[in-house]
Amino acid sequence: MTKVCLITEGTYPLSIGGVSKWTHTLISKMPDVEFEIISLTPDRRIKFNYKPPKNVKEVYLHPIWEDFNSESSEQGIQPCENDSARKIKQFFQAEASRFQTNTYLNEGFIKPLERVFNVPIPEADVYHALNAGYAGLIAGLAKRIYNKPVIVTEHGSYYKEWVLRLSRVDFPDELRHPKILKPEDHTQIRLLKFIGKLVEFSFKSADIIAPVTGAHIPIELKLGADYKKIKPIPNGVDYNLFTGNKDGEQSEELTVGTVARLNPIKDVKTLIKAARLVVDKQPNVRFEFIGPKEDLDYYNETVALIEELGLEDHFHILPETYTPEKLYSRFHVFALSSISEAQPLALLEAMSAGIPVVATRVGGVPEPVDECGLLVNPGEYKLMAKSILFYLRNPEYKREAGLKARERIVNRFSESLFINAYRKVYFNLSGKPKIY
Repeated sequence: MTKVCLITEGTYPLSIGGVSKWTHTLISKMPDVEFEIISLTPDRRIKFNYKPPKNVKEVYLHPIWEDFNSESSEQGIQPCENDSARKIKQFFQAEASRFQTNTYLNEGFIKPLERVFNVPIPEADVYHALNAGYAGLIAGLAKRIYNKPVIVTEHGSYYKEWVLRLSRVDFPDELRHPKILKPEDHTQIRLLKFIGKLVEFSFKSADIIAPVTGAHIPIELKLGADYKKIKPIPNGVDYNLFTGNKDGEQSEELTVGTVARLNPIKDVKTLIKAARLVVDKQPNVRFEFIGPKEDLDYYNETVALIEELGLEDHFHILPETYTPEKLYSRFHVFALSSISEAQPLALLEAMSAGIPVVATRVGGVPEPVDECGLLVNPGEYKLMAKSILFYLRNPEYKREAGLKARERIVNRFSESLFINAYRKVYFNLSGKPKIY
């Protein structure tokens, strides 16, 4: 059997979210591939939210951000390296040492990086990193140790998401910056350069770079990726699992739904502002935001905004679920207000259920949505509200958009297309024939 070492960071099999669900689907649908998983985690106490299938032979948990004062967290770690890997280690250690005097970065980058370099890497036929950060670093080291092929999948753009994080006004004082990064000696500039080198190493180590959307290609090229290695593989969903509201169904309450992780990148505040305008025009509308609260400070800010705008009876933040397919049946419109996205599975699921979509024109969102949904620019809450009202008030257009959306998923974003693309990559890279 082809043996794939899958490297995750803060996702599968621990957390609920699009990347974890994507990973579980990928593994479950390839019973003739043997997987071992290196999972980089915040700490060792996190429970599994997914039960890996039988073709996962081992899951190695490495709590690289765990309490650095804990001696137990260092036990049992054996470095795996040769001269080539050692040179890479020395390079990044020297780069990271520039931040040693900064307590925040010392805890957030330097010490975790040391633990990454001490992660034992099992031998496999193919190494598959699910981001171009620490996961890509481990895959690149594996290539130098075992001389085996590497694939890097970019769900979100690792580099771009760090730029967005550093743009937040609630970042630690010593790292706060005006939105335009100018001073060459600024900590954030140096940090972004470090992250850029980390991403560049991941790309140069890869035999195939597989972004989930072609929208990532320009920034990948700027960060050193070889265009010949870039082969986008879109996400896919099992459209047979999803059914939407029945055509022509009338209900007293109309529901606008979102399924996502609650964090600043999802820009829930824009959706809340849009909700206020929608409810002013159409009082029988209920908004539901469903997903894990990744950022508690941001969650508290969204709750405060809901109360400030008097939307307590209309805008509801609900916990995550393992069975989202049951949710879409009650949505009349799916709304996504993110300031950055790759190609969210929840969006594809809503479309496969025949739900019309109103979403921001970011990342890979336009690829599935264009011509079968409505797109607005990030932050445009007035236009988002107008677009939502258009579908709620025009059932015939809502129905037509929903049918087009489902057709788009069936033809271009199905689970079978997604799985077959990765099967081909795995077997071509490993040089082994398919079992079936």
